[in-house]
Amino acid sequence: MSANPFLRGFDKLSIQLIVHELQPGSSLRELSYVIHAKDQDQSLVLGVQPTLEQAQHIVQRLRFETGQFSRCWEISTDHLPAEVVNRLFLMPTELPELQLEFFETTAQSVIGCKLRNTPWTQKHLDLLNTNPATLRQRQLEFGLAPEFVEILHLAGQADVRFLLFDPDAALLEGLPCFQRVE
Repeated sequence: MSANPFLRGFDKLSIQLIVHELQPGSSLRELSYVIHAKDQDQSLVLGVQPTLEQAQHIVQRLRFETGQFSRCWEISTDHLPAEVVNRLFLMPTELPELQLEFFETTAQSVIGCKLRNTPWTQKHLDLLNTNPATLRQRQLEFGLAPEFVEILHLAGQADVRFLLFDPDAALLEGLPCFQRVE
């Protein structure tokens, strides 16, 4: 699995000023503001605007900023083996050393987990005197299934705060499935 299916939007947005001379040797110029983005490793041109203010407005609307977008994902339990889903319902409620909390809905078919201190990136976890590899190892040593830990870390890197595993939820393209046969 190479791309992170929890990531949405673009990695980096920037504005570049382009000056076009309308007539050679004259002082007449046209200004354009080109909006650039990175989508994983690829550089893209998203658009051209006539004013800096218009370009900045578009960049502000496209930029992911924590608190402006939902950090909660509901995904199908089919992304985990059935025995892993069953074990999640037996987890202790709080596991602060693993940066997790578990909870159930009243319907008792949905299990949720809160990911603490996201994003789980090297830079951010350094502030907690740990790193993604160490956190992953602690979670595996605790007994969390590797399939579940993989999903947790993809979500954690994307700054997801809540994951809800629901048998009636949609599949998330890019994650493996273990149960549904279609």
